Amino acid sequence: GFCANLRLTQTPDNILAQTNSSTDILCQTRREHTGVYWYRWSPERQQFEFLLFSNSLGKSTYGSNISSKKFTVRGSSSHSQSYSLHIGQLHASDAGMYYCSVSQSSELVLGSGTRLGVGEHRP
Repeated sequence: GFCANLRLTQTPDNILAQTNSSTDILCQTRREHTGVYWYRWSPERQQFEFLLFSNSLGKSTYGSNISSKKFTVRGSSSHSQSYSLHIGQLHASDAGMYYCSVSQSSELVLGSGTRLGVGEHRP
């Protein structure tokens, strides 16, 4: 069966951010992994997009057309069990569901997902 929360905790569930601001999504793993994958489900394109893989030493490998200026990952320490995805310069096209993921005995385990909405500031 598919059980997300046992092994990955992703927070927050929802983010509503202003255009041009930045935001962070936290992913905590239950035990040491070689690193964490980040994906975005794009409602516009109806597909999963691979954003980046961040290994436990803090080195990131990016998907095609993914800007390393826009997406950065911080681990809490070496051999980290806590990863934070920082997304800068938000635009409407960044909206979607973001997932962190780890590879475990040849299966990919997904976090619970973070819904990111990006909108103009309404007073």
